[in-house]
Amino acid sequence: MVSTTSSLGETLPVLGATRHGADGTVGAALLSSAGVVEATYFKVDQDAAIARGRLDRERVCISCTGGGCGMGCVTFCETGQNAPTGQCTVADMLGQVLAIREIVAAERATAGERDSLPPWGVTFAGMGEPGTNLAAVIPAIETFLSPDWSSVVDQVSLSTIGLVDKMRELTRAMRRRKLPLRLYYSAHGFGNRTDIIPMNAHHPLREGLVALHEHARYTVGEFGIKAAVSYLLLHGVNDDIAIVDQLAEELDPAYIDVQILMKNRTEHTPDLRTDDATADRWAARFAELGFRSWVTRSSGRDEDTRVGCGQMSAAHGGDHVAVSGRRLLPVSWPAAGAAG
Repeated sequence: MVSTTSSLGETLPVLGATRHGADGTVGAALLSSAGVVEATYFKVDQDAAIARGRLDRERVCISCTGGGCGMGCVTFCETGQNAPTGQCTVADMLGQVLAIREIVAAERATAGERDSLPPWGVTFAGMGEPGTNLAAVIPAIETFLSPDWSSVVDQVSLSTIGLVDKMRELTRAMRRRKLPLRLYYSAHGFGNRTDIIPMNAHHPLREGLVALHEHARYTVGEFGIKAAVSYLLLHGVNDDIAIVDQLAEELDPAYIDVQILMKNRTEHTPDLRTDDATADRWAARFAELGFRSWVTRSSGRDEDTRVGCGQMSAAHGGDHVAVSGRRLLPVSWPAAGAAG
């Protein structure tokens, strides 16, 4: 019988629609206790994986809020076009990973591939700001990194727009639990960051970078894992190459890597994707300054499929994807870590 509750006693999300990108990306919309959430499976470019110092090349991006996000980053964020409908539970987040894994496993079996799936990396970079839901995010991280989940997940990262007090709360929690969380900070601007990420008015860039370095000193010292700055290039908005040197002055390459992101084209932002040459120049300049840097050219970006967190809903004119109610979750549910 298909499992409908987790070991936490919470109802698991229900699989609705799926979408497939030409590059192998898989997007799934699920009905959770928080409303519709989206999760995305993708393969990391080999060069980017090596640059990050890791060999894992399969990852799943999960959501921590349903419906949308209240951070107001409407300039670039598809999720931000809709208001949030609720906060995900621990089971909602764990269930996203298991649902995507079963989809991928079933497709590979159909193609004649019988080998079991390797552990994947999990990243909290989907719908919603993780800092607004740490009560569930922290125990979810603890569960993902527990021995019971070692065959499913081998690394966890989290991306934040930089709610400074929440960053420090997260770091304290990871220290207490001795967990190797890799933290990504979304810079996305220098000088004009508030125009791109409005919350910068209350949580300024420099304060966020101080908190990021605090987290990195813990993870480098304990696990040899650096934190990272993510910088989403927006054509004509924040992609002046001079910004590289300005931002680099705020960063210590002993603790911080730099990820250059390229935006998917969408209906409401058709002209914001920076060209490949500009992204490569950014990464090269950071490398010249002593940073480990790479370009993530985005996944699921083909315009006919729109795979990527928030893009499935956006492709339906802002309406959420209809959920069929079909469950696609395994019988066996790995043990969950204690909340708190």
